[in-house]
Amino acid sequence: MIDNKNAGDLLGRGSSELLAIARSVTNFWQTGSESELELICAELGRLFHGTRCALLRDSGDNAALTIRAIWSNGRPNHSEVSFIDFWPELRRLSPVLDYLDVTRLSSSVANYQYELLFLPLKGRSSYLTGTLALEVDAGKPLDVELECLRTVGGLLGCALDDIDRGADDGSLGSPSDATSELLIVANSNEDDRIVDELTGLMVRQSFRDVVGRFIEFSSERECFGGFFLIDLDDFRVINDAEGHATGDKLLAGVASRLKYIVPPGGALSRIEGDVFALATPQLSNTEQGARESAETLVERVYQMLSRPFLVDNQDVVLTASIGVALFYNYASSFDEVLRHSELSMYKAKDDGKNRSCFFSTELQRAINERVDLDSALRQAIRDQQFKLNYQLQVDCQGTPTGVEALIRWHRPGVGMVSPGVFIPFAEANGLILGIGKWVLNEACRQLAVWSAGHREVANLVIAVNVSSEQFKQASFVDEVTAVLAESGAPANRLKLEVTESALAQDLVQVADKMLRLKELGVRFSLDDFGTGYSSLRYVKELPFDELKIDQSFVRDITKERTNEAIASMMLALARSTGLNALAEGVETREELDILLGLGCPAFQGYFFGHPQAAELIADTVVAKSLSG
Repeated sequence: MIDNKNAGDLLGRGSSELLAIARSVTNFWQTGSESELELICAELGRLFHGTRCALLRDSGDNAALTIRAIWSNGRPNHSEVSFIDFWPELRRLSPVLDYLDVTRLSSSVANYQYELLFLPLKGRSSYLTGTLALEVDAGKPLDVELECLRTVGGLLGCALDDIDRGADDGSLGSPSDATSELLIVANSNEDDRIVDELTGLMVRQSFRDVVGRFIEFSSERECFGGFFLIDLDDFRVINDAEGHATGDKLLAGVASRLKYIVPPGGALSRIEGDVFALATPQLSNTEQGARESAETLVERVYQMLSRPFLVDNQDVVLTASIGVALFYNYASSFDEVLRHSELSMYKAKDDGKNRSCFFSTELQRAINERVDLDSALRQAIRDQQFKLNYQLQVDCQGTPTGVEALIRWHRPGVGMVSPGVFIPFAEANGLILGIGKWVLNEACRQLAVWSAGHREVANLVIAVNVSSEQFKQASFVDEVTAVLAESGAPANRLKLEVTESALAQDLVQVADKMLRLKELGVRFSLDDFGTGYSSLRYVKELPFDELKIDQSFVRDITKERTNEAIASMMLALARSTGLNALAEGVETREELDILLGLGCPAFQGYFFGHPQAAELIADTVVAKSLSG
């Protein structure tokens, strides 16, 4: 077994020998001379303390293999078995030869366990060009040695592909790159190889240094490199459920598999917890080619993860969210590339996990806008930059009976921001409670003002939307009670509109909150009915006063018989359960006439008036009364 000191010795003395191998690969790439292959086998065998090293050619038949070049150190081998004799069993165990667990070899080749390495040589587009067979007498090679060997194999595979096919499109590499790419590995000194004890991978600081050299290499060669951030989805759940020992075994298993898909000359690290990072200095000379190569690599990661991990006699399936960032020039740094891949990875998680996302300027712009919106919205809550407009609700005679409070935000330096933009954002970022509290306070303040001094609006009910997070708060009833008391607003003219999402909790607790507030006189409306699960349990078991028919069923009711049928069903449900019904989104006389024909008793929409400031409501109510 080669210990860490010997590994350091290999890297210390290996630069010159790897350089010699690189020159031999370059010579073969340029000349196609088979004698160079013999020289490459000899150089590899000596560098890795091998007893035999051979380049094998697969004819495509699972049982057929020929030797293209071979080297032997002249010492007696462990047995006289030929490399070729292993081929049928190796193909049975691992047809693509990307990953082979040698402990699965049968007893007939037991002597070769951990002493025989088959490395697939792949050309452009993962075309298999041959297999490098290395027999060693010093035990299983270390990861650092395998990285060097994989780099040689990757370059040799491309050279074989070019020579055998007569192709030279420059999409992956060229003879001039062979020396530089090998030296990226060879010049990594022992200090660069401080490894994570659990996985044997480079730690973050070592990885930072290597990626820095990758960026320099891609800039000098004017090619695109890639950085892949691989975050295991919901790994904390597995850790908590199965224990840290099981989690550690899984992390070690993931690291072991990832090592076999690192591109030639690439590097792999566990940079923290359950997050792995893979980097490669050269994907393609073009951005499109680099993206395609990166997509192929990402697909290989997902294929690797799709195979269950056997841990403590149980299969565990993992998924991952992967952020990908391409780099091209000196303007990039490790921190910048890492940040780009992190942003992409978080976007992949936001989109549902178990997927990948590439960094782009559009993604950066969207993230900047979200950060900017978050800051501005927090400032708006502190400075109370919002205002409420009110939209009339009328009965079947057109007489105003109430209004719905609708929040508006005039953002300084920007202008009006749609509630459809900032309300969902506030809900997703924990800001909705502050906004909801302000709306309730302001609506109750206005209700108290109207009750005290405006005869025309003294009997109007104000409907206030309550978010699901707001309604789920244990203190919700106390907060509403306190606001009513402090403002002096009459509770019987406050109507709280809640959506089905707010009811997705223990119905007993929901009913208790509603009943406690109804004892004060507060009314409840089931908002957007029909757009969620539309559970009839809510209507049956909860003390609602009103069903609010969503505008999606009112829109196009003059053209869609289905919408008319759904509205008719909801109205029948309301009548049979003793609830009021209100149709929102009424915009035309034709829509109103159909709803009146169906027996709808109350309405809201642009046909009766747009949302307007509180000071204009009285005038509008007077005008409606006179016109009526």
